[in-house]
Amino acid sequence: MKTILKTIFLLSLSLTFFNFYSCSSLKVTSDVNKSTNFKQYKTYRWATTEQPLDKNYPQFDNTLNRQRIRRAIDISMENQEYTLANGDTVDLEVDFHIQFKQIKVPYHSLDYYEGDFYNGIQTNEIYQYEEGILIIHLIDLKQKQLVWQGVLSRVLDVSKLEEAETEIQKNISKLFKKFNSQISE
Repeated sequence: MKTILKTIFLLSLSLTFFNFYSCSSLKVTSDVNKSTNFKQYKTYRWATTEQPLDKNYPQFDNTLNRQRIRRAIDISMENQEYTLANGDTVDLEVDFHIQFKQIKVPYHSLDYYEGDFYNGIQTNEIYQYEEGILIIHLIDLKQKQLVWQGVLSRVLDVSKLEEAETEIQKNISKLFKKFNSQISE
């Protein structure tokens, strides 16, 4: 019976660890100026300055992916009925920033000795992964202030590079669904 309990306990602990640290889930958050009437906005333009490419992550931060991000944002803005425009009468300015961070988490294991069910938690090694963060800003050009900010974060996975275009579109679409729900409140 003790062996069965040990096995069940170890299995549940392993599954919990795997689910928590596999980190394949996308995190979508945003912040909105609740006093802003988004119905007043009809047009947007892209910011004229762009953050330089991060040379430490060329497989993720490159001109191809930046074009995909811009295209996905354009599609999402059009779905919200905003029109890309030029000139001095544009309502919103859109920009985005890409950040990367390394996350280190101690990997804990349980020590078991014959006859003992549990003897303690030991830190054996460090589990390390990298997270990519995309931040999108909508700036009111008349007031010169941020009216909405959306943030996507996800664990980086080189094996999914072939899916970059569809993943970028899908994830930015999720973020703009959140935007739509916030401005509809």
